Amino acid sequence: MGQPLTKYANTNFIADDALRNTNYKRVLVVGEDHVVPYDQHRRTLLIRQQASWSGGDHEVIDANTQQAVYRTSGRVFSTKQVELVDANTGVPVVTVRSKGFNFIICRPSSEGGDVLVNVNGRRHLTHYTLEGTFVCDTARNLPPLIVKAGFVDMYFFLGRPSDNGVLIGRMDAERNLTSKDTMSLAVVPGVDAALLVAICILADIVRRADEATN
Repeated sequence: MGQPLTKYANTNFIADDALRNTNYKRVLVVGEDHVVPYDQHRRTLLIRQQASWSGGDHEVIDANTQQAVYRTSGRVFSTKQVELVDANTGVPVVTVRSKGFNFIICRPSSEGGDVLVNVNGRRHLTHYTLEGTFVCDTARNLPPLIVKAGFVDMYFFLGRPSDNGVLIGRMDAERNLTSKDTMSLAVVPGVDAALLVAICILADIVRRADEATN
């Protein structure tokens, strides 16, 4: 499970204009403030483990500015829940919960807790597939979000890869046995970065827990 996803590793070029030549101009789920602007290059976020994966706080850093953007808190390993908060204000941004390898992405309880995306997971021999169905008004007409999650890499497609789905995000991880891990997540312009960050963190935690019990 420690090898890259060879089938998708060749898909290593994430185009800044990935969405511009499609009928889907943006992936807006959490909020306008979290969508990477079109007048910028793809955004790279460093997801740094701040504690053990069983206790699991994470800090999300903008690789360009080196400023903290988001944080997670709580015992995410045991509760299978990630609450992503604004690093500057501490205000909750989005909550992701899992049951097994299925996810519910919703607004924080302080904002009503409305469900934004339903995600179902499947196990394969060397990776996992997550399929997200958008239910929020701003994205319900989009094709499914397909995530291929391996041990050291993760690929986010709008639409199925077999049907020319568009690569809108990629994660590459530095795994360390004796120190904390770092995940580097690239998000293309027009895509809600908070959505991909939350899925990336919880998918990685649940995958680790799943592998530990098998």
